[in-house]
Amino acid sequence: MFPLKGALKVTRGLIIDFKINGKKMEVVSIKRTSEPPEALLKPGISPQKENGSINHIMFLGGNQKKQCYLYNIQTDTWKKAGELPLFHLVTQQINCNYMGQ
Repeated sequence: MFPLKGALKVTRGLIIDFKINGKKMEVVSIKRTSEPPEALLKPGISPQKENGSINHIMFLGGNQKKQCYLYNIQTDTWKKAGELPLFHLVTQQINCNYMGQ
């Protein structure tokens, strides 16, 4: 989880692991993510799937250089992932993936 709706800048996120017991969800662990390499002001978000599960999160823009970053959930690392073009339409876009439905 990254606070995007009420927060102005993305500073950190939480990785929450849980298991489902019948109709109840049980939290197994909560871990804080590392900070992004630079301040991101309401970037677009796009979960990236690999072999059927979300392993990365793409942060689109959110800075003056229009730099995109890819966050690796498994290794808790950030890397540069290209730049948005000068005129683009990504503004606080949030994409959702629903698993198991």
